[in-house]
Amino acid sequence: EPYAQSILLNLMALGKVPKDENQDVHLIENAVSALAALVLIGPAPLGHMKFLNRDDLIATFLKQLPFREDEDEAKICHAGFCDLVIQGDAKDTSEIMRIVGEI
Repeated sequence: EPYAQSILLNLMALGKVPKDENQDVHLIENAVSALAALVLIGPAPLGHMKFLNRDDLIATFLKQLPFREDEDEAKICHAGFCDLVIQGDAKDTSEIMRIVGEI
């Protein structure tokens, strides 16, 4: 895992770019999907890495939902979103309602 921190920091930086200010929405959504898969949802192989704040990761993930560019990634991430809500990890009710309303 020598490059994990660098990769995650770069994915996090991409995840903070507002989709409406970037012409390459697909890139942003795929970066956020990769970040979520690595540290938040499913088996999350890098979920044990503590240098990133989990609440900040979740907020970044939620801000980019719902996904529209890649249907397969959208299904995976929207299911992961549901898991985070059920587990009580996604706590921002206004953000949850916004996402559900847009899906």
